[in-house]
Amino acid sequence: VRLQCVNPQEDALELRSLLLLQNLRLGFQKLRLVDVKLGAETSIPCWKGKSRLHAWKNACVDQRTNSALEGFRLEGMELPPRALEEHVQAVIDTRNRRGFPGSKLVGAKQVTRFTLQRFRAHEFLNYWL
Repeated sequence: VRLQCVNPQEDALELRSLLLLQNLRLGFQKLRLVDVKLGAETSIPCWKGKSRLHAWKNACVDQRTNSALEGFRLEGMELPPRALEEHVQAVIDTRNRRGFPGSKLVGAKQVTRFTLQRFRAHEFLNYWL
């Protein structure tokens, strides 16, 4: 849809193309949503208040996840299937059993997130569909 919007830099109206989204939950009792972060580089310094340190941390994440390989990564999944939960739990259990260095410093939540972020598209789409 094309709407008139205020350009804050010039304080003027301009016609812009916008994507309007409806509430995706409308009409559903349960809905499995995926949160995918797009882009091979997902953070730049000084954009919307992001510090250089925070942008550098994000660049480190980008380099170690599917962002570097396919240009996007899975950040999370709402109502994940049991098979995905079991896969992630197996990663956590293996990590704890083998006594990986730093296993006391990094919790299950961080391991879960990093596991999801490293999935390639064909892997997480198999769980999602």
